[in-house]
Amino acid sequence: MAMYILGADIDLITSGVVQQVLNSRAFEEYQENPDSVNGDVRQVLNGSRFATWLPPNGGQPLKVMAPNQTFDQSLDATDRTRYALFELLREKDEVTEGEATQYLLAHLTAERNGEEVRADVPSLIRSLAQQVGPHRWRFDAKRVTEYKQLRLFFKLSGADALRERLEVSSRARGEGPLRPNMEGFALLRDRLREANGNNRDFDSQYGRLLEVLQTILLRLVNGCKDQIEQVLAIGEWAESGTDLRNSPYDDIVLDIVLRSQDRSFDFYWQLAEEVFTDVRDEDVVVQFQVSTISEWQQAVSLPPAEGRPEGSGIMLLGRA
Repeated sequence: MAMYILGADIDLITSGVVQQVLNSRAFEEYQENPDSVNGDVRQVLNGSRFATWLPPNGGQPLKVMAPNQTFDQSLDATDRTRYALFELLREKDEVTEGEATQYLLAHLTAERNGEEVRADVPSLIRSLAQQVGPHRWRFDAKRVTEYKQLRLFFKLSGADALRERLEVSSRARGEGPLRPNMEGFALLRDRLREANGNNRDFDSQYGRLLEVLQTILLRLVNGCKDQIEQVLAIGEWAESGTDLRNSPYDDIVLDIVLRSQDRSFDFYWQLAEEVFTDVRDEDVVVQFQVSTISEWQQAVSLPPAEGRPEGSGIMLLGRA
């Protein structure tokens, strides 16, 4: 798998590739000859279910799902909807929210045997396109590669596990996995971009900030996922943006919302020692606070003047 930079979400690729090589001779002999597995995966990716896409902004060719492919209905509905928008934008380049909604109704409702599909198009399309007018969006290939690779960064081992086993385990627990919220990252980037209109170094500074956030969030997923319900960007930097040239002086704050009603000192200490230290960038300082799930729910229910601005912040990690 490592030989490809995949344009599709990793779950879409996994559903289309892994199940096709599970019964292959190469997979059965993986311990003796792992190179043969790579060959089988390469053969599947070069088959009719996949195509090669050349991003218009340059860069390495990406493997994407071929047009008119039907996705496994057990896959996450948000991922399937976002990918359908990706297909539409590759074809049209610029669309209105109404056109996108009609496409989803026709495309995904047909897949689900007439069951109506509802989607928050403005939120989903933000990770794929740039708003160029009221309710009008233009395809932005850079966002696609940035956010798809962000998802892969958090799910490096996804292609190595049996999807069916994970689904059974997830259903048994009655919960979804803790994973990055693509729409949240896209919204955060847009707000920071607006606050850095005359900052020529925004792209590089945002890239450094994103690397630090990736490091912190991945540590949370790997070390504390059973304790965490979601992670939010909160405060002025998330609600109205902040000039990144002021780093590390402006506050960059994350709210870690626990699944339980208890906050122990030991957990605070674990976060400080294992998650928020040694992020390898002295110019980016990320602070944190910890909330219980009931405290977060109460804050969301309050009017903005009495609770947090805009109610709840921007979700960066959450459960599907």
